[in-house]
Amino acid sequence: IGIFAFQGCRRLDNVLLPSKMETIKTLTFNGCHCLRSIGIPEGVKRIESWAFNGCKSLEKIILPSTLMYLGDNVFCNVKELVSLVDKPFATGQFHQDFFMLKLYVPFGTKELYENTVGWNSISTNRIIEMERLDTSINQITINIDDESLWTLTGVKLPKSSRTYGRLKGIYIKKGRKYLIK
Repeated sequence: IGIFAFQGCRRLDNVLLPSKMETIKTLTFNGCHCLRSIGIPEGVKRIESWAFNGCKSLEKIILPSTLMYLGDNVFCNVKELVSLVDKPFATGQFHQDFFMLKLYVPFGTKELYENTVGWNSISTNRIIEMERLDTSINQITINIDDESLWTLTGVKLPKSSRTYGRLKGIYIKKGRKYLIK
């Protein structure tokens, strides 16, 4: 997706980016005033300068753990940022709106963020550590002889969606858990 790709798309309200995407280019979503949510997939390594400039309705962004670079003023007008990055990296400068941002970080990484260039411009009382999550499966009952593919929440996937190269995540088949990357 190129620079200015969605510039001025004033009615764009939801975006799910392709899973193979590695970079969100400069000003890609510039002026998308109605953009409320964006799914940034694992695998994105770079978000370039002003990527979300003028996205006044965008309140929360979840950064993937694969992210390694943030350009200048990426998050203008964003109110909450959830970072899944375990080892914060030095960032570009942030627009002054960023100072009012709440930043949620992985458990045990708050001090790292407080001491890393760029992130340390956020007030320490606005950096919040997320609790550890229990991701274990308690109980899902399925027929273990069933060739169907199931999600962890017990939803059977329709046959038309079972192109394994496109599915990513943890699934159950014949009573066993599978991780598809």
